[in-house]
Amino acid sequence: MRDAGRWSAFKSKVWGSSKSGEKAFKPVSNVFDAVIREASKASDTPAKLRFASRPLASPLSERCNTIFPDAYLLLVDKKSVDAQGDKKKNTDSDSWDDIVVSFECKKNEEDTEREDHDKRIVRSLHYIMGRDPCRRATFGITTEDTQMKFWFTCRAATLVSKPFDFFKVSGHVIESPALC
Repeated sequence: MRDAGRWSAFKSKVWGSSKSGEKAFKPVSNVFDAVIREASKASDTPAKLRFASRPLASPLSERCNTIFPDAYLLLVDKKSVDAQGDKKKNTDSDSWDDIVVSFECKKNEEDTEREDHDKRIVRSLHYIMGRDPCRRATFGITTEDTQMKFWFTCRAATLVSKPFDFFKVSGHVIESPALC
């Protein structure tokens, strides 16, 4: 998974400006899928999360929303139900109720874009919390090229980590409480 001090999934710069959202997230998907797979082996339990990237489509919601997270980690055993009460089987119709971790990724390092980037993750976190009054907390991850921050929100506060280079400090990603 790691190759010469870098994640082997990333061959060059993390977010190539010419890549579409789906293509840009493929390396991230590979990293998180590998981390989840290894955690599943180590704990001898089946994976409970899967990575999804649909940056141009908002997850399903009964309420009108214009929030489009770049990607997210979803529960494998969905808790959302459709109008007939059956568990959703269509993986193209992800629900906000099943999102455990929201992702926002940006290519540029401009301050105005960073501010918008932070607002987008906070909106996603608050939207998730607002949908389920019984939910205690949710997580978020933002990346700016090789810099990553973890976000946590609960009913009392929203916390954010200091940015770290996830190429150099891969243990933060592997041992993240958001993936447990």
